[in-house]
Amino acid sequence: MSVDQTDDRHSQSMHDVTVLYVDADPVAREQAAAILSRMVTDIEVTESVDQALGFMKDNPVDIVITDILAPDLDGIRLIREIRTAMQDIPILLACGVEEPGLLLKAAEQDADRLLLKPLLPDVLVPAIASAVRNVELRRKLEAADGAVRLIMDTSPHFVLLAEDGEVSYVNEGMLAFLGFTTFEDFSRTGAKIGDFIQDLDNEPWPGGDGWLRSVIEDPLDRERMLTIPNLRDPSRRLSSFMIAFKEFPTPGRYLLTLADVTELEDEKRALMDEASTDPLTGALNRRRFMDMLAELEKTATHGGSQYSVIMFDVDHFKRVNDEWGHDVGDVVLKELTKLVLNNARSSDVLARWGGEEFMVLTPNSDHRRANRVAERLRRKVEGYDFPGVPQVISASFGVAQATAGESTSSLLKRVDEALYQAKHLGRNRVVLSSPG
Repeated sequence: MSVDQTDDRHSQSMHDVTVLYVDADPVAREQAAAILSRMVTDIEVTESVDQALGFMKDNPVDIVITDILAPDLDGIRLIREIRTAMQDIPILLACGVEEPGLLLKAAEQDADRLLLKPLLPDVLVPAIASAVRNVELRRKLEAADGAVRLIMDTSPHFVLLAEDGEVSYVNEGMLAFLGFTTFEDFSRTGAKIGDFIQDLDNEPWPGGDGWLRSVIEDPLDRERMLTIPNLRDPSRRLSSFMIAFKEFPTPGRYLLTLADVTELEDEKRALMDEASTDPLTGALNRRRFMDMLAELEKTATHGGSQYSVIMFDVDHFKRVNDEWGHDVGDVVLKELTKLVLNNARSSDVLARWGGEEFMVLTPNSDHRRANRVAERLRRKVEGYDFPGVPQVISASFGVAQATAGESTSSLLKRVDEALYQAKHLGRNRVVLSSPG
């Protein structure tokens, strides 16, 4: 805020600007209007705060000039009302030099400029010229912003504008994806883009726009990925997006692009599943099972819980293939896989070991629990009516609990020996291995 008493002469070319002048003194209003009419295209003079606010409610105003205090006029109240509704509009506050108490109070107000009355041309002209320059600069910035938004809206990707750690615009494509028509509709909800993010780099995101700083200020400059549920999909299927950003010349201002890589991620997951699963049964394959067993062994070594393995195979499976054909044998293996998965915990892991042999990894299980699981599975297999096989199908089971410091190869050897013993003892039974 400054006090102007300057003799500088300014050119008075006309500007397409609307000035609202508020003063209870009709002579002052007439004099100010005469000066302003040579500088701006539109002038509105009012004598009270209520008249001024009423005009501003229905008409755009670029600059406000108001007396600080007079009968029926409270300029301080007017300033507060305007600042509540429109933060950026230039406000010039007029005060008489003979009123030192009011002058001090005027200096404390949220006005852009303090003018000493009377408002002679040498005082008013440079003040209005400066305010007009600010208005025109703001219009240019708004036009540039509009051009940026237009470009953002034509992008096939989701694009966001961020300023000082906050999202200031979201393009139409992303708004539609989130279920909104305009950015104004989105803003009115009070929601943040971060509230829609489910995962950032495969880690759950708690909400809020802190993800912006996490991405922009990442010292490793990594490729970052986020997932957002597709609200237009009844199943709320997750969509995956790769994040890229570019900083504007203005510090703290960034353009972020979210490229939809959902199909690519789906293909990648499908390839990983294909590399990890048995193509016939859909159970994990031997390599993936060994990876998971190694991870569990490492966890147990560092104070994790105990675990066990169950190894089983179909009794007389060669006879099934020989008498009813390999197609029927394949059906038996697939039905067996579904039967085991339906009768195991979600944490238990089933893998096809090879041929008709399978493995079950049971985390957080000692030998007693694993033995109960194996016995339950044995009974389920024995009682199941396998399609295409007019006889009872049974399976034999070996069970072994991992011991402290035991290697994976030792554990697998023990469970294999337990299965061999179950076969040797007549099949269709469970044998528990003794610790080695």
